[in-house]
Amino acid sequence: MAEVHQGVRTGVAVYAANSPCEDMHLQTAVGGGSVVAVLDGHGGARAVAFARNKLVAALGEALDGVPPTGVGAAMQGALLAVDDALLAEIKAKPYPTTEAEFDDKIGLMEQGACASLVWIPTHGRGEMAVAHLGDTRVVAGSPLGVAHALCEVHNAAEPAERARLQAALPKDKRLFKTYPGAEPGSLKYYVKGIVQVTRALGDGYLKDRELARLHNKAAPQFKVSPLPKEAAPYVSPHAQVASLVIGRGSKDEPAFVVVASDGLWDHMTDGEVTRFVASRLTAAALAGPARSQISDAALNATAQALIDAVLDKVAAGFELTRAELEAKVAGARGDSGRRSYHDDITVIVALLPVPPPAAVPAEASSPMVRQPSRPLMPIAEVGRDFSVVNTTAKMQALSSPPVAPVRSRRKRAPPTSTAPCSVEQSQAAESSPLQTRAQRRLKRQKRLGR
Repeated sequence: MAEVHQGVRTGVAVYAANSPCEDMHLQTAVGGGSVVAVLDGHGGARAVAFARNKLVAALGEALDGVPPTGVGAAMQGALLAVDDALLAEIKAKPYPTTEAEFDDKIGLMEQGACASLVWIPTHGRGEMAVAHLGDTRVVAGSPLGVAHALCEVHNAAEPAERARLQAALPKDKRLFKTYPGAEPGSLKYYVKGIVQVTRALGDGYLKDRELARLHNKAAPQFKVSPLPKEAAPYVSPHAQVASLVIGRGSKDEPAFVVVASDGLWDHMTDGEVTRFVASRLTAAALAGPARSQISDAALNATAQALIDAVLDKVAAGFELTRAELEAKVAGARGDSGRRSYHDDITVIVALLPVPPPAAVPAEASSPMVRQPSRPLMPIAEVGRDFSVVNTTAKMQALSSPPVAPVRSRRKRAPPTSTAPCSVEQSQAAESSPLQTRAQRRLKRQKRLGR
């Protein structure tokens, strides 16, 4: 369903492969803008539900009074606060003595969540901030579908992330385990053979040494695999922060943002997604003020159409019809389960607000206007008003006798009256030291002429 928060309108669509769905999303007005977020759980839905429930309050506290340039770091801090709260929740639970207690405590520490947050300023101009960890993604698109990637994937398949972990844990020679990938010759990398993501909320036993020891202590009793080595942390809760300036009026200015779980990005590239959205909503509608006229129904339909495109692509890849794919059981694996074919898919399409017209400085509206003490007239009236003033000035100049320019260090005399003066006044004027040479010369010529 479409939502509106602080001027930011969104369309949302969700399709579950797990049961219950492990994707969650939120939108909240905070800090002079709106935060749009997608969270993608792994190992279960409890950790991601906990994170979503805590995140709104954490964002409100972290962004309170923060300037736009500090929003990214503030969102990073909010995610850290949520992660701390989740680990504290796990530690507060009693040591398990039953299967139910084991699932409650150990099961929760084996769950985690990726998250992508984007803060969009209400007025649509300035810095748009992103905080991100894991394999959810944020991509902005222009009216013509030009993609602006706003985050990187934090996955063991990425060389940069593997290098970061190897530098942090140089003595661990078995950091990663590989499995055959979907494509021939490709590999999937797993941290300690357990998870693919390298940054996430939760995953307490891969992040906190106390929880790692507790997990290994309980493992034999409940017949689960112990952690190969307790040299945590293997998974980081530190989000990557980025920003993009919007509202500049540039050629490839972003008009929308797509925030989605990896269920979308596993099957479509950044450019494919942004071109798809631009084609559905049309470049003409996305450009300029017309963007505010795009309907909520169109936003929802676009988000759903992206999911439909993924499902069509997956079905074709497995030589299934769309109906056959949708008939697979959510939460199950194997030939009959959806989870063997695709992941949960959550898509948010957010329209960027149309920025108001930039304020024009008083002196920039017309080079002739110098009226700081009163409000400016409309431009059309200014033109008419000054055309009259200029024409009158020109006529007066043409009707006056030409006077040669005079250079003098003396102060100019105050303006004299245009009324005729008496002989005594003329004589007094002649004797005045403020008279110019030209005035004396003119009076002398008049006397000689008589």
